[in-house]
Amino acid sequence: GYLNLFENFSLALIRNGDQSNSLSRLKDQLRSLRFEIEKEMGAGNRILGVTSIVPLEGKTFSILGLAYSFSQMNKKVLVIDGNFTQPVLSSVSKPDAYFEDVVINSTLDFISFKQITVLGNRGSDKSLLELTTRDKVEKLMQSLKPHFDIIIIETPALNTALQGREWFEFSQKIVAVFEAGKCITEREQEYVDYFSSLKETFIGWIFNKVPLKQKKGLSNNA
Repeated sequence: GYLNLFENFSLALIRNGDQSNSLSRLKDQLRSLRFEIEKEMGAGNRILGVTSIVPLEGKTFSILGLAYSFSQMNKKVLVIDGNFTQPVLSSVSKPDAYFEDVVINSTLDFISFKQITVLGNRGSDKSLLELTTRDKVEKLMQSLKPHFDIIIIETPALNTALQGREWFEFSQKIVAVFEAGKCITEREQEYVDYFSSLKETFIGWIFNKVPLKQKKGLSNNA
């Protein structure tokens, strides 16, 4: 799917019912994206990893939009900021709890189970499996799944060593965000090949920041 370039997006804006043409268009795009992702997730799969090849492709924007769209279907959504070195999602949203507290203490007591729950992080130069053990993460995911219809994890970009790939071990399906209009370099082609190697686990791309072309006498085209 694709999402148009949209400045100053926030969950509050979309929840408040702004009726501008650009926001209405974005809602339609999110519905389409949600439909395709839900179809590709398949029965029994609830954990979606969202990544990119390089940083700043728009993972946070895409995730918050998807969280809102799933919530409109009365789905309970958990968003996890798994990007410890660049916790943008934690800074632009108000976390309901912090990953470090939940996984280190092995308890869900820190979490308030809302329609959209955000599990942020406080930032660190460590990777997931440097912060905790594989067994603890696996147990946490299993204990979270009964409480939420979908769990969306923002992972670090693939070019940040192995930090993103560690999260893939705990993601049942994976999508990648790519900024429209950019080219894939020879070095980045290796990451595209890596996605292909994931086979059915990798379910597709979200093309983000697609510019709107508004010209007199023409329809809006992405």
